[in-house]
Amino acid sequence: MIFQIEEMARAEHLDHPGQLQAEIDLYNGLLPDDGELSATLFVDIDDAAEIRPTLEKLSGWRTMWRSPLVGWRCGRASSGREEDGRISAVQYLKFALPPEARKLLAQSGTAISLSTDLPRYRTDRADRRDRASLAADLA
Repeated sequence: MIFQIEEMARAEHLDHPGQLQAEIDLYNGLLPDDGELSATLFVDIDDAAEIRPTLEKLSGWRTMWRSPLVGWRCGRASSGREEDGRISAVQYLKFALPPEARKLLAQSGTAISLSTDLPRYRTDRADRRDRASLAADLA
């Protein structure tokens, strides 16, 4: 986080203490609490003409993660990352896991997938390495 804040301060020429504090406060809000995981989602759109229409289609999106094996779903986009009916191309996510989900995530046989609940944009991805990596981050 320190390197990210330093990079944003450099890139945006933030030199006033109030500006720097606002940036620190923003990134502190991204840090996970106990039992949470945090992530950043970047919507990569190569065609400049498609940026606005694509972000408008993603407006209203919230849930991002589920485990079909055990039925838990969690995830939320941070507030303040949506305006004018479209989301920002960068979304900050937090996943609050109840104790039973944390326990299952630590077990190698637990299936998880990353998905969206937005009707106009559906995707689902599962990878064995995801579960192990997320369990290590949570630990």
